[in-house]
Amino acid sequence: PGGARRDGDAAATTTPSAADFSKLNETYGIGSNAVALGGDATSTGKGMLFGNPHFPWLGSERFFESQLTIPGKMNVSGASLLGAPVILIGHTRNLAWSHTVSTARRFVIYEETLKPGDPTSYQVDGKWKPMKQTKVSVQVKQPDNSITTETRTLYSTSHGAVTTMVQKQPLFGWNYSSAYAMRDPNSDGLRFINHFFDADRSQSVDDMVKTLKRDQGVPWVNTIASDSKGNALYADVSVVPNLPDGPTPACDTVLGQLAWPVSKVAVLDGSKSSCDLPKAPGAVAKGILPPSKLPLLIRRDYATNMNDSYWLANPKQPLEGFPKIIGDEQTARSLRTRNGLTQIERRLNGTDGDPGNKFTLDRVQGFLTNNHHYGGEVLIPPLVTYCQANPIINAVDVSAACAALAGWNQTDGLDDPGAVLARRVIGRLQAVTGGPYSVPFNVADPVHTPSGLDTTNAGVPKALSDTVTEFSGLAIPVTATWRDYQYVNRNGINIPVPGGPGGQGMFNVITAARDGATGKYPTVSHGSSFVMAASITGAKCPDVKTILTYSQAATNAASPHFDDQTKLFSNGGWVTDRFCPAAQKSSPDLKVTNLNGGSKASRNGW
Repeated sequence: PGGARRDGDAAATTTPSAADFSKLNETYGIGSNAVALGGDATSTGKGMLFGNPHFPWLGSERFFESQLTIPGKMNVSGASLLGAPVILIGHTRNLAWSHTVSTARRFVIYEETLKPGDPTSYQVDGKWKPMKQTKVSVQVKQPDNSITTETRTLYSTSHGAVTTMVQKQPLFGWNYSSAYAMRDPNSDGLRFINHFFDADRSQSVDDMVKTLKRDQGVPWVNTIASDSKGNALYADVSVVPNLPDGPTPACDTVLGQLAWPVSKVAVLDGSKSSCDLPKAPGAVAKGILPPSKLPLLIRRDYATNMNDSYWLANPKQPLEGFPKIIGDEQTARSLRTRNGLTQIERRLNGTDGDPGNKFTLDRVQGFLTNNHHYGGEVLIPPLVTYCQANPIINAVDVSAACAALAGWNQTDGLDDPGAVLARRVIGRLQAVTGGPYSVPFNVADPVHTPSGLDTTNAGVPKALSDTVTEFSGLAIPVTATWRDYQYVNRNGINIPVPGGPGGQGMFNVITAARDGATGKYPTVSHGSSFVMAASITGAKCPDVKTILTYSQAATNAASPHFDDQTKLFSNGGWVTDRFCPAAQKSSPDLKVTNLNGGSKASRNGW
């Protein structure tokens, strides 16, 4: 979450403001949805899980699918990030789980008092200590393709790396009187490996809870899980600094007084050892909150998270009274959170248009493939009512666009006419000064508010007229669909990509860069990645469907798996997870490699 201070960095020239610290509340390209369904909510009476992490489509943070089996010891299938020797998201025979990025802060900042004339020595309890210096050399490719070696010196104190940035924000300087070090309790050990090794052998929600509490190794995510007993789990039992309600007056700093109220980032006085994070009773390690102070919920109907705080993991049982450093309570939820909760609510009420009132595995898969646009559901119908009565807005004829929005099915599927228009209109509505809503957030109805459209705000109708003018200038039809406007190019072929912005309430999040010259979205940078829909009944071969949106070999254009799952994702398809040996042997693409004696191909391809 930060950048280490090194020689050659420029010091900040101004003191950051509260507004600068509030930017740390913004998200930066990571997120996720997860829904754990208990036996009371499913057609099987057992657990089901939908896991949908939103991660980069390129680079080191991509997921890779695998299955780890040690006969009689471990059998787990799922996905991991590059370099992880364990399955991070996946399922065993009797348990399926996923993760979402938590709102809890994972670090604190220490303001170090520097020795006069020596900015690499700092004070602790009246004594001067030299900073640790670590030289790092890397090979760097030059513009002419030659390779040179560059060396930097990284500095750290007993609190952690000296830093000038946090979450891409240049908040801290390093001058002759002070520097800032980041204290991250996750840096103390490798308990996260212990956690995932234990999770990979877990067979129930109860097993997962024991693992969470025993290891306290989850670094920065919520855990959502379902089991064959019909239990559904939400937990943010993870590594959180033992600073539940902010700095004490004796340890607070001037920057801390700006930062904590708006961002829950603590800036502590590093010159006092008494300000070091203490060991809490019941905590596995020094400096972190104990499990008893962290939110956890087990239900027979459902538990969820879509990157808001723990508060509404299930609206029937709000989680309240937890330390402020973990997240907020009784505040408006994101449109994406509300999308998930309303889909669950309508399914269990039998009002979503599908037969019955229980989740089947097909309906769980629908969380991804229905591409429901919740922001469109909230904002577009009242805008249509307004523009039908006012076909001329700001001297612009909006009647054709109004008809397109009226016919739009409120999805970001590939073939829903008006979807391209709707995204631009909704984006402008969300940017309206004062907000677009006519009904404010109501803590008594947190799933369905804010709502309505304030058409008395001049920015609201202008959002439509400006979009019509833009589309006219770019010659984009108001009925344009995503099949022609959002895609990735693989080996010279455009593969259409369904989905849209999480900020507009899309569950199938796709973050794509817009080409202002054409109005098209030809580059997907982030979004739905390793998606899993699992029915966990206790059967030897669980019924699990997966899709890796960017494909397993996304960086190898010569591989047959370079774009196969991307095409499948484009068409709304899924991969059958072949968990047990019988299912593996029945695969039409099976290929077996004997590592001790060459290869034997029983079928082609796998």
